[in-house]
Amino acid sequence: MKDYTFAFNIFDILAYIFVEFLFWLIVLVPTEITPDFFFSSALFSYPFTYIQIPFVLLVAYISGHIIAHFGSLFLEKGIIAKILNYPSTNFFRIISDNSASKPNRFFKNYTAAYPEQLATKIKDAYEQITSIKFNHYDAFMFCFHYVKDKSPTTYSRLLIFLQLYDFCRNVSMMFFFCSFILLYFSIFEYPNLYILSIVLFLLSYLFFLRYLKFFRLYGDEVFRSFYNLYLLERSK
Repeated sequence: MKDYTFAFNIFDILAYIFVEFLFWLIVLVPTEITPDFFFSSALFSYPFTYIQIPFVLLVAYISGHIIAHFGSLFLEKGIIAKILNYPSTNFFRIISDNSASKPNRFFKNYTAAYPEQLATKIKDAYEQITSIKFNHYDAFMFCFHYVKDKSPTTYSRLLIFLQLYDFCRNVSMMFFFCSFILLYFSIFEYPNLYILSIVLFLLSYLFFLRYLKFFRLYGDEVFRSFYNLYLLERSK
C-alpha cells in the first residue's frame, strides 16, 4: 500500500488555539478573574508586548490539547464506547436488536443500523477480499486503509470529516467545562452566572450532537466508499 500520513495542517493548530482562547474568554470575562489567578503574576506584571505572544499561543495550544484529551476520554471512550457504541458497531447491528434501547433511543440518527441488505453486501465484500470473518473494528480499519490506498480524493474527504468531528468534540467538552466552572462561581460569588452556565451546557449538548453527526458520517463514508471501490474493482 502507498504510505499516506494524516495531514496535520494549520487548521488543527488553529482549532486547538481557538478552543482554548474561547475557554479563557468565557471564564475570565464574566468572573472578572485576571490571568495571574491561574499563572504566575510575574508573567503579567509588565505591559503586554509582542514578545509574550508566542508564549500565550503556546500555552493556548497545549491547553487545547488537554481539553481534547478530556474530550476523547469522556465523550469518545466513555459515552461512545460504553453507551452509544461506535458507528462501525451500530451500522451492522441487527435492526431488531434490543441493544438499541434505552439511552440509544435519544440518539436514533446516530445509532441507526444499515439496511440489512446493504450491511450483508459490505460484510460479504470484506470477507471475500480478506478471507477473514467480519469484525466491526478490524473491518473498519481495513476499509479505511483500503479507501486510503485506492482513492486519495475520498481519503481527503475523510480527513475533513475527521477534523470536523474532532473539533466539535473539543468545543463540546470546552463548553461543558465552562458550564461547570461558571456554575461553581454562580453558587459562591456571582449568582447571575447560573443562566450563562445553563446556556453553555446547552451549547455543549448541541456540539455533542454535531460531533455524533460527523462521527457517523465519517464511518459511513469509509464503509460505503469501500463497497463502491470493491464493485469498481470487480467490474474491471
